[in-house]
Amino acid sequence: MTDTIEIAFCFNDGFTLPAAVAMLSLLETNRGQVRIHALTDPASRAAPLLRQIAARYACEVRVVDAALEIAHRFDPTTNYETDATAIYRRIFLPNLLPTLDRVLYLDCDAIVRGSLRDVWKTDLSDAPIAAVTDPWMVTLADTRRDYPGGYFNSGVMLMDLARWRAEKVTEHCIADIQERQTRNVGTRGDAVGHHNDQTPLNAVLRGRWRRVPPRWNCTTYHAPGLATDLDMNPSVLADSVANATIVHFLGAYKPWLAGCEAMTLWHREFDATRRLLERSYPVDHFVWPGAFTVNAAARRLRRMMAMQLVHMAQSQGFSRCAVVLTGLLAREILIAAREQRLSVACLVSENPVFSGGVLDDIPILSVDEAIAAGHRDLIIGDFRRLPRVRENLLAQARLAEVDLRLVTIDG
Repeated sequence: MTDTIEIAFCFNDGFTLPAAVAMLSLLETNRGQVRIHALTDPASRAAPLLRQIAARYACEVRVVDAALEIAHRFDPTTNYETDATAIYRRIFLPNLLPTLDRVLYLDCDAIVRGSLRDVWKTDLSDAPIAAVTDPWMVTLADTRRDYPGGYFNSGVMLMDLARWRAEKVTEHCIADIQERQTRNVGTRGDAVGHHNDQTPLNAVLRGRWRRVPPRWNCTTYHAPGLATDLDMNPSVLADSVANATIVHFLGAYKPWLAGCEAMTLWHREFDATRRLLERSYPVDHFVWPGAFTVNAAARRLRRMMAMQLVHMAQSQGFSRCAVVLTGLLAREILIAAREQRLSVACLVSENPVFSGGVLDDIPILSVDEAIAAGHRDLIIGDFRRLPRVRENLLAQARLAEVDLRLVTIDG
């Protein structure tokens, strides 16, 4: 293992600006410690910008524009309006970086807040990767059933490239992806259903990955109530969140979206780095990615559920309510509430990291803060994890000795 921390980003031109912010945050916090490998599309326009950023920090950046995934005709469906296969590129890192035996891969919707030296030195033993348990997938019953040994998020991976090559991990992953496409087993019938390459990676590396603490891939899903699912001591989980070194903006509320810039301290840190990028480098010919769209059917479903929830709240006499913030449905509820003239006082999150944040000019409170402020009428903006969210809210209400009125999609 070398002293230089080898970092890899994989992206297409549409994700150049988030990649540049991630790169800036990395260089600000790991000066003189890293070498960057930017895996871009052929004929990418990103290379000059990346080299200019790296030069100011005296950092070496290698731009590799060989997109090996293109030849395999993977399902290009993503959560965004634009289809792209660049999301699969990380499984080809052993081929794209043939001189390296170890690399730390980072998704581009992330920021680095401290030194990466400790995670770089992680002893992998015979494991091909070290990663963090996925905080969203681990709450789903089918994931726990299918992956009893754990399911990792592939947005941050410390990869033993030498072992990948020896064990043909890439080839096995390609075969798994192609089999899934043939069988069309995604939960929505497309690649988004199995998270493109993430579930195939988990299938291939089942039980053979090294678990590292959430501080190395910390997300807004890492709420205190998740400790049992993550098989962690609650205080250890809280410490990981408080001292998050890599923050991954997993999910729909990306910090570059209008209205999301101040949702958490981490969103505000991203925004500060974004402003540094935009005033220091020529970025006018790039655009920020849009919001999650998933597909038209999913958008219609969220819209109909939000309208139903608001109507139910009004029918129960809600006049000034709170909306429980989880996924995309919560924001859709805000839109429907404005249209139907239902006043929303605040958003409520189970994760204290949101406390003090703002979404679309609506303040975000923790559950305890919302109860203390007298909010008793809540619309739950969730349906996939509804029983869990409802149970947690009622448990906190019992501790506070108050009654809550909850409106949910099941009535």
